[in-house]
Amino acid sequence: MLGRLMHPFAKDMLGSSLPSNAFAVVGSACLVSSATHTVAIIVIVFELTNNIQLLYPCMVGVLTTYITSKFFTISIYYVIVDIKNLDFLPKLLKATMYNKQAH
Repeated sequence: MLGRLMHPFAKDMLGSSLPSNAFAVVGSACLVSSATHTVAIIVIVFELTNNIQLLYPCMVGVLTTYITSKFFTISIYYVIVDIKNLDFLPKLLKATMYNKQAH
């Protein structure tokens, strides 16, 4: 939804020629990337839309959210493992890293 709301700003300020639904797709890709801590969503979005114009905005957005989310949170897959109390995965970060908050 926020990606769709960025369309008027990008069109007026940045001179973007992408349609509004492209911003929604890029925003959705960024959300999935930040939750799962993967960048493979770039390839998935490109294959689903078959739109080469989405490749660079998607790459920039997904890589930015990937780096940011790696610093502040753990992957949703590790959360599921922790909820189910599965002991086969080692702790990847120090205990203090799991409590960081953005200000």
